[in-house]
Order: sequence, then structure tokens, then C-alpha cells
Amino acid sequence: DADAEVQMTGFNPPMIPPDAHPDAQVTQLDWDRASGRYTALLSVSADGTDPVTLRISGRALPTTEVVVPVRRIAAGEVLTAADLRLARVRTSLVRQPVALSVAQATGYAAQRSLMQDQPVLIAELERPALVQRRGRVLIELHTPGIDLTAQGIALEGGAAGDHIRVLNPASRAVVDAEIVGDGQVRVVPGTTPVIAAGRQPQGYVP
Repeated sequence: DADAEVQMTGFNPPMIPPDAHPDAQVTQLDWDRASGRYTALLSVSADGTDPVTLRISGRALPTTEVVVPVRRIAAGEVLTAADLRLARVRTSLVRQPVALSVAQATGYAAQRSLMQDQPVLIAELERPALVQRRGRVLIELHTPGIDLTAQGIALEGGAAGDHIRVLNPASRAVVDAEIVGDGQVRVVPGTTPVIAAGRQPQGYVP
């Protein structure tokens, strides 16, 4: 593999004149794919010197291109393309699903701190929360001929696309709503509001 990480054990390069143009050839290569270990003969020739043949050995380890942070990422921080880069790591070290492209991790939040130059695990990423539990939200209701907005209180937190319960303080109605933006939810069409504990508002019709 052209992208393999090649290690050479106890290699002492031959001495050649500084102005020579050496030619190196590898022959009799024996490589074990399972362990990555290899042995071979390295023949070096250069003008004005006698050819030298050395036995070399070491390991040739496959690598995989993965996404790594360019800096330490704090827990809860949302990743941008500028925070990430591609790097090659030993395939044997990739034991869990990892991000293989910058786009795959961009826009997600870190569940915990991510270390610089370490593979980004998919399990360490989550969609960023756009609504916080007990936070104020803008409620939207869109039906044929009707477009309404109201202020509400989120009874649950969540990310874009999540369905949460939202309380309308004016009517005390709890509705099922989808998170559509930062602090913004949309009532799911066809759902029936539920009156929260307490006295129903005068004139309320479920």
C-alpha cells in the first residue's frame, strides 16, 4: 500500500559521497500481511563506490484516512470545517466508527472533549441543541388559511427535527411541536393540545 506506515528496525544507511547520485533497489521482499512484518534486500549503488547490499526488516502497517481536530474541542462545542482536517492513522487503531470526511462531522456538537489530532468517533458527536428545557421558544402554527405565532416554554430540550412538548403559558395548553430553528418550534398538524394541570382558561375549547 502506497499509504502504509513503513518502519525499519535497526537500519544503518550506507555511506556514499555527498555529490553522488545513489540508486536504491529493493529485492527479495517477503511481507506478511497479517502481522505487517517484512524482510528484504536493499541494494545501493552510486558513482565512485562499490555496490552495497543490506538486509532490512521491520513492519509495513496499513493506514486509514480519518478526520481529526486541529485543536482541542471543548464538550458542547459545534464543529466547523476549520476545526478539522484529514490525517492518516494506523488502521489497527481505528476500532470504532469514525468520521471519514470533514463534512460528516461539520455542524455536530462534541459530547465530550476531543483531543487534537485524535480520530473523531461518531459516538462522540451529537446534533447541537437548539432548544433548552424550560427555555422560551417561539411557537408557529401553519394550517391552510391560518398562520399564528405565540411565545411558549419548552418542557424538553432537543435538536433540529426533534419533537418536544411545549407549554403555551396563556392557554396552559401543551402541544407537540417540532424544533425547526434556534429557539423556534412548529406545532405538528393534526395533534390535539393537552391542558396542563391547573384551571382551564375561560372560553377554552379543546
